Amino acid sequence: MSTNSETASLLSGEARETEYGSDNDGTREEEEETEQKDDEQSCGMKYVFKKILNVLPSFGDDGDDPTSEANEEALRFGAQQMILLIFPVFICMALVVAIQLSVEKNVTSSGTLIYTPFDEDTASNDGFVLLFALANVAIVITLVVVMTIILVCLYKYRCYKIIYGWLVVASALLLFVFSSFFFVEVLQVHYLFIDWPSFLVLIWNFGGMGVLVIHWKGPLRLQQAYLIFCSALTANIFVKYLPNWTAWILLAAISLYDLIAVLCPKGPLRVLVETARERNETIFPSLIYSTTMVWLVGMADRPTNKKKDKKNTDDTSGSSDGSHEEEEEEEGGGEREGRRDNDDGDDDTDGIEMRSIRAAADTNRERRRERQQQQQQEEEEEEEEQEERQGFKLGLGDFIFYSILVGKAAHDSTGDWVVISSCFVAILIGLCMTIIILGIVRRALPALPISIFCGLIFYFSSQYVIAPFAQVLATTQTFI
Repeated sequence: MSTNSETASLLSGEARETEYGSDNDGTREEEEETEQKDDEQSCGMKYVFKKILNVLPSFGDDGDDPTSEANEEALRFGAQQMILLIFPVFICMALVVAIQLSVEKNVTSSGTLIYTPFDEDTASNDGFVLLFALANVAIVITLVVVMTIILVCLYKYRCYKIIYGWLVVASALLLFVFSSFFFVEVLQVHYLFIDWPSFLVLIWNFGGMGVLVIHWKGPLRLQQAYLIFCSALTANIFVKYLPNWTAWILLAAISLYDLIAVLCPKGPLRVLVETARERNETIFPSLIYSTTMVWLVGMADRPTNKKKDKKNTDDTSGSSDGSHEEEEEEEGGGEREGRRDNDDGDDDTDGIEMRSIRAAADTNRERRRERQQQQQQEEEEEEEEQEERQGFKLGLGDFIFYSILVGKAAHDSTGDWVVISSCFVAILIGLCMTIIILGIVRRALPALPISIFCGLIFYFSSQYVIAPFAQVLATTQTFI
């Protein structure tokens, strides 16, 4: 009886210990969860930044982690690419402002564009002005939507030749026709004279070089310069011929359309980007400004993997041929040596044959070296092209509408630098914010909405609040 009671007491003690241990385990897990939550809450900003940017090393360590070095390299590359993208946008906007302040203010322009048929100057009151502006904007947006859908359909069904022809004709019109009109205005405003044959030769060289650089191959800086000039010229045409309120409403409407076209699942621009990504192709260089080189020669037959396989098969066949040739040379050399041992009278002929065999072996070695060097050069070129395809890309339409906003601000404010500089700063801040969000979400984003709406807010606040206030302070000589 005593042993039974002892065993029962031991079992009950073990049960209590197991229950107590399980209770301790449960409380220990709860404590660990609460500690983890407290740690996450205490370093919330650190967790968020590491999760979003993936570039910040953890606080308190020495930073010797190799991933931190890679993250720093990625951050440095992103900052460099951001500067390379902001600088051309600034140049394009500055070029449009310079044209508006130096050329267009001295030239009387009459007429409107064919797709803005409603003239705001003929409106009887402000209500009709707004109505005419909305009608013009609706026509322009409809035209943009239709042309974008046509472009996406042609690209989706691989009608590359039609797209190339379309883009080459558009670039040629800009670089030959509209550029000649613009240069004539510049010569007239600045009272410069040139004979027509020389002018035509210069325009021919300028336009031909631009078409070749944009649609074929050329130096990166020259290609970027031509793309910036085409964007500035197109923006100048819109600023010159668009009615006043039509231009401002169009900027807001095209930003909303850009938001829908890029972010909606069936948006035309999103379909275009996803199709190009699936095919491992780059979008046409006449539509995209890239911080790195974009060459599209023979996109329709550009399967690089097949080329690589073909190169590998050629190299393997060449090496196998070389090995067979070496074996034949060795066999031939053995036979020649046997004959030479058997027949001492034919020493001269054997020497000639051995020299010819050695010469053939040397030529085969040189061919193999040349093949290997050529293969290495081709691999290096492919790696360089892959590196050049990396980088930020911005549509030329974004350049155009940024420049329209700044050019319109310069035109309507009659050169007020408070208004112009505020629009400059707003657009560049919006572009930086867009690039930061792009680094977070890592997908194609519309570049117009943030920059354009910031620019519109800064323009109207500067034009109707800050500039009059500064003018009153200047006239009354009041210093704050």
